[in-house]
Amino acid sequence: MIHFVGSTVSDEDAKNFYALGENSYFSESAYKMDDWKNRYWGSDNYEALLDVKKRYDPDGIFWCRHCVNLEEPDSSLGTGAIVGIVIGGIILLIAFGMLIMMSFNRKRLYKELKEAA
Repeated sequence: MIHFVGSTVSDEDAKNFYALGENSYFSESAYKMDDWKNRYWGSDNYEALLDVKKRYDPDGIFWCRHCVNLEEPDSSLGTGAIVGIVIGGIILLIAFGMLIMMSFNRKRLYKELKEAA
């Protein structure tokens, strides 16, 4: 099996690499790929995987580019994906706020210890 990191290879070179085999590593291939369903999931497997995806994740909460059930990679995201992005953004903001507060508290504590000494 041949693989490469897609960001360092031109589209023309990618086609030459893809001609060497029928499969691709999910995380080590070109961003744009015409036959992604077959290359990542296999032509015989995709429909079965799609049935499982629809059964256990009908709202599309779990998604990624070229994932099962993402028919148009550049299309608008489903409601579940948007909710996941919003929640992830909120968590990042809270974590960032906590880091800022910890930094201020550390500076204040250092100042108080220095004054007490």
